[in-house]
Formats: sequence, C-alpha cells, structure tokens
Amino acid sequence: YPKGYAQLIWSPSHWSVTPMQVDTKNREHKGKGFVPGPLPRSALAPPNASYSGLVECPCTTRIKRESHMAYAARREGACP
Repeated sequence: YPKGYAQLIWSPSHWSVTPMQVDTKNREHKGKGFVPGPLPRSALAPPNASYSGLVECPCTTRIKRESHMAYAARREGACP
C-alpha cells in the first residue's frame, strides 16, 4: 500500500483473494521488448516508460486532483 494507507482487518473468519490481471502488451508489436498498448489521453507515463501507464497507482502524486464540491451535514429536514 502507498505510504499512509493500510488495510485493517479485525478478527477475520476467512480470507478470500480475487486477483485481477490487466494485459497491457501491445499485440501489434512483434519485436523484442515491451511496447505498451493504446493508452488513454489522461495516462501520465513518460513516452519511453518501461511500463504501461494503465498500471499507475491511483494514489500517485503525479495526478493532481481538485474538488470544487461543498458538503454539509443536516440535523433536520430532508435532502433536496
């Protein structure tokens, strides 16, 4: 997990893992070495990266997230 994150488990009775594999190889590249497949415009991997930009951690510091939403708790009444 990234620094500052953890998965807390309180007295589990069983553990189940469901792995997921994302194939990032460019199947049109017949030569040696890794060449990533098509990437979305939002991928931030450098042009000659040795990995696919699809596998970047969503917690990366290279992605800047901004939130312009405001939230408030209500003690009475109904939500609009």
